[in-house]
Amino acid sequence: MLARINPKPLSGTVPAIASKSMAHRIIIAAALANGVTRVACDTTCADIDATIRCLTALGARITLIEGGYEIHPAPKSLEHGLLRALAGATLDCGESGSTLRFMLPVACALGAD
Repeated sequence: MLARINPKPLSGTVPAIASKSMAHRIIIAAALANGVTRVACDTTCADIDATIRCLTALGARITLIEGGYEIHPAPKSLEHGLLRALAGATLDCGESGSTLRFMLPVACALGAD
């Protein structure tokens, strides 16, 4: 096969994907915050979906909205902060090593006294 390449300036656009690591951190922080947070993140992947699944199991309400997510944090009580009853939830990280790495400290923080 012969190909002819004519030199000329190239142009175009390539959409940059969001930092997966940053998205994990922001979504987790929002799920542990005191108020509703909107996170701009127009891309997703299996790892971020796994983190959202784990945070939902802990009581956070995470809704996909145009251009990102709306995150209602996990419920809290005055006595225990995040409800300890939710600490027994199953956190399914799937095959996401990133989710496991980010959720381990969260799970430990919710553990028994």
